[in-house]
Amino acid sequence: TSEVQAVSKDPFCLGGARRRGTKEEDKDCEQAEQDPVFPSLWLQPSYSSTTGSRIIRRTCHLFETSSEDTLRYGEDFSVTIREPALNKRVAQQQVKDTAQPSVEDAAQVAAGFRTAVAGGQMPRPGQGPPAEVREMYYSDAWGVAEGEDGKWAHVHYTGPEAYEVTAICSVTAALCLVEEADRLQPAARGGVVTPAFALHGSTFIERLEATPF
Repeated sequence: TSEVQAVSKDPFCLGGARRRGTKEEDKDCEQAEQDPVFPSLWLQPSYSSTTGSRIIRRTCHLFETSSEDTLRYGEDFSVTIREPALNKRVAQQQVKDTAQPSVEDAAQVAAGFRTAVAGGQMPRPGQGPPAEVREMYYSDAWGVAEGEDGKWAHVHYTGPEAYEVTAICSVTAALCLVEEADRLQPAARGGVVTPAFALHGSTFIERLEATPF
């Protein structure tokens, strides 16, 4: 519905709004942008731009409203998720291809997906791509950040195909929940929350790094 689409376009629909208001870099990518840090690259919507940015802002909100935690992301916190392209034309085409459709067009796309699933041309929900297809893909992402003190930092993540990463992270999180309940403070952090909030203080990252998959 149009109401659902309006909510989905709000970058702070899951919380985390700043007192300074919404900045341009908070908004979803709706046009090709030249990277301000690496000017030779053009920015376009990423696979996880919309969902990922809102989950991170939700985590920010959860920590700010928790009486049990002192972790704060800062009033000037902003998150931008984009995918790079080597030229403006490619980025513009990706923006066009991933633009949010109208309610009517979305209904037609959904109907086409259901037909493809029924005909065996697409996997059913929960199935995902087969193992032989997953073996052809991998994950590679960079995170670049500037702190409130003006210092810069980055992290480079590499890993298996995204569906496999989801399974690996889910199992690792389950182990943390079973073996580190005292660290996770379930009474204070339980509920429908983000992984970063729920697993804060655990060895989740160390477990992932220690076990090669």
